[in-house]
Amino acid sequence: MSYVFKGDLDNINEQQKEFISEALRKQNYTGTEVNVENVGKKGDNYGSQVKRIKVQCGNGKEFRMIAKIIPDAMKMQTQMNATDIFINEAVLFNEVLPKFKEMQIKFGLPEKDVLKYPLCYGTTMETNSEIILLEDLVMSNFTMLDKAKTLNNETVKLVLKDVAKFHGMSYVLRYKEPQMLDKLLNSLFNPMFDPKNFDQSKMFFEQIAREVITICDSSKYRNIIVDIMQNLTTPWKKIIASDKGTKYSIIQHGDLWTNNIMFQIQNNQPVKCIFLDYQMSRDSLPPSDIHYFIFNCTDYETRSKHYHEWMDYYHSELDRFLNYFGLKASYIYPRDKFDADLKRYGKASLGTSFFVLNITLRETQEAGDLVFEDDEQIPMFKMGAVMEKTKEAIKNRIEGLIQMSNIMRVEITIFVIMLTSAVTLKFVEDDLLLFWRRTDTGPCEPFTTFRMQCNRCVCSADATLFCTKMFCGKPVTFFNILATRGHRRAAQGTPSAFRYDRSDSRVVKSRQDTCTHFTKDIHTSTKISFLFATV
Repeated sequence: MSYVFKGDLDNINEQQKEFISEALRKQNYTGTEVNVENVGKKGDNYGSQVKRIKVQCGNGKEFRMIAKIIPDAMKMQTQMNATDIFINEAVLFNEVLPKFKEMQIKFGLPEKDVLKYPLCYGTTMETNSEIILLEDLVMSNFTMLDKAKTLNNETVKLVLKDVAKFHGMSYVLRYKEPQMLDKLLNSLFNPMFDPKNFDQSKMFFEQIAREVITICDSSKYRNIIVDIMQNLTTPWKKIIASDKGTKYSIIQHGDLWTNNIMFQIQNNQPVKCIFLDYQMSRDSLPPSDIHYFIFNCTDYETRSKHYHEWMDYYHSELDRFLNYFGLKASYIYPRDKFDADLKRYGKASLGTSFFVLNITLRETQEAGDLVFEDDEQIPMFKMGAVMEKTKEAIKNRIEGLIQMSNIMRVEITIFVIMLTSAVTLKFVEDDLLLFWRRTDTGPCEPFTTFRMQCNRCVCSADATLFCTKMFCGKPVTFFNILATRGHRRAAQGTPSAFRYDRSDSRVVKSRQDTCTHFTKDIHTSTKISFLFATV
């Protein structure tokens, strides 16, 4: 039986029509007419074109499917194979999510705690005819929220509960069927950082970075934004390399923001959610998804009140979910490891969110297009002109993330030393304090901070040192005193190490009380005030 396709048929070829027809035959559709309509507006979807397939069944009921199709601009077989864009989602719907469901049924999870996902009616990865057919969740009373509006506390916790389930299933496989998890992880592809795509990705990142810097040119945090955006790919490449395949790695969603989540609403409040769009799924650690979601979908006011509550909630939900399988989060992914990873992923996640917010907060007429310019064989992302209202919205959200870093304990720290009385007070411009660079002084002790003259240094989890780059003026003697009294001495005389107490944001001495020794060596008439501020 052949069907007559009507409606928005642009970008649907004959092979895709036949694939849709076969899926409809499997659903016992006996009619002849298939209506196709576009879903969403420009700017809602970049990695696929989304269409709704509608047919009227003989019993008077309507059957619908969602078709995800490769955009025309991605069909050119250049450095980025179009199939790469879809391969992860096909793996998720054909292998990963069904395996997760099988394990949950095997262990007898109650229906309310089973991770839900859209039904998949079929996928094909035939070159230039790629298509994924999914359940239309609108028929089950799910809806999408306004991407321009931030999420409230209750909605964030609802999503984090399912994030914990999604991540938890990777840990279940790691301890119940490790070979299966390895197989699934090895099937996933990182389109942004794969070597064959990296030249294109780099140009893409650099282009967006320039736009973000221009939009935030008047921001008081401009230097932080410039530093993060100009080094956007470096921290991610390092994190990906160090965490890939470790015992804490999981299959992440990779693009968890408002437009990729649908909700059921009761009494004006979301009560259920289902994740969409798994194109960016890959091997990572939980903070990657958590930061991405929270940074891009919440505002400063809500984060400042609930951030620690959210982290507690996620980890407790992970533990509760793992208990169904006889596992404990304290062993699978300990809280102190989780806290350390949240901090370690902080700067890279901030940069990603600056990048994402510049795209997602745009109105339809401001959204970008994938275009080929001149004789280029690589499609470029050409953004539309931005209205002042949108610029202000992007800048405010980015500034809110930087302000939030104190609560998140992200290592973007200003260390100001004010000397009065015997030591002349020297004012330093705020701009100079907000500039961080990697310092190649050899390995350091992970999760510690150091003073190097007037500069502040932070040692990451992989023993790499990052320091501010301020001009310190004439060296001050007490720094040398500090440098000789610590438990760790670098080749340059790195001062004693400090660590953050996870119970609060105070800075405590790791092995000895520096202040006690320090005050013994400074004239009593010298008054010293330390101000630790985190932007």
